[in-house]
Amino acid sequence: MAGLCVFMLLLAGCAAPGARGLEPAHKQERLKTVAPHNTEVSDQTAPTGQARERALLATLRTTVSQGQENEDLRAFFAFHDLNGDGAQEAVVHLTGPGVCGTGGCTTLVFQWDPSAAGYTKTHHIPTTRPPIHASRHEGCPWSMLWVQRSGGGRRAGLHVPHPLSDVDSCNGPIGSWNEAQSALLIPPYNSRSEGTIL
Repeated sequence: MAGLCVFMLLLAGCAAPGARGLEPAHKQERLKTVAPHNTEVSDQTAPTGQARERALLATLRTTVSQGQENEDLRAFFAFHDLNGDGAQEAVVHLTGPGVCGTGGCTTLVFQWDPSAAGYTKTHHIPTTRPPIHASRHEGCPWSMLWVQRSGGGRRAGLHVPHPLSDVDSCNGPIGSWNEAQSALLIPPYNSRSEGTIL
């Protein structure tokens, strides 16, 4: 009788305490370690292409037009590295009520802020007119913007320098207008309706 009991226990797969048998195939798959996949998008890199334009327009519509589409407020913009850091800042020329006067309209400069994952305004330049150029000057941290202004006793068509750096931080004279050494950012337009609606 005792021998029969031992034989039956062996058939039932009796094993030492703590031992585990083989898991079924579908359970083995569950035990496999899956390497983590990082799907998080880095907010430290400025967007490019259409994503960059969408990010800029989102900032403008929040800060300039208070989140509401305003057909009377339009923007002309360009991207250009203005401070030599390898990233392109945004130069925005606004037109419409509240941003234009007899001498011209407002131009803004925005820089990508990795911590905020968006654009932040760095410069505000009133009374400007296209064409708007940028040129680098040795010893200045930021480029010089050259704008058109009229009214207020100024001669129309004159290139007016607007340093984006504190002049005291520049080593040496800024120099005079030189079209061959400048980049055209905002060209003249025939009608403000050519701008992007904010």
